[in-house]
Amino acid sequence: MTEQLSVENAIEAFIAAANDFDLEKATALFSISAVIDDPSTGKTFRNESGIRRYIADYFVSYRTISKIIEIEGITPDRAVARVNFTGSFGHEIGTLDVILSRGGLINRYLPLTNYTYQKINF
Repeated sequence: MTEQLSVENAIEAFIAAANDFDLEKATALFSISAVIDDPSTGKTFRNESGIRRYIADYFVSYRTISKIIEIEGITPDRAVARVNFTGSFGHEIGTLDVILSRGGLINRYLPLTNYTYQKINF
């Protein structure tokens, strides 16, 4: 049995897989019901095919390399990471608001360009 990742470790694992442009490894970190709601794209990506498309379009295609600046734990299953993103699009510093599922996979991934703590109820 695989040990469940902490939310901080899940963020670090996602950034590492995305930096390696490893679609399989990055996608495997998300639950089957995961949602990425990215205001910068104006789109919401759902489930494995949507998550895969998001990673391919915005990490692989743009050759995005991300570096974690800091991670702030909000709850045991939620954290916000401040991240430095660089790629063919240029450079920006943003945040990733990540919530894990009960199974320890990423269930909600909300990238923000300005840190805004949002209470999300499920």
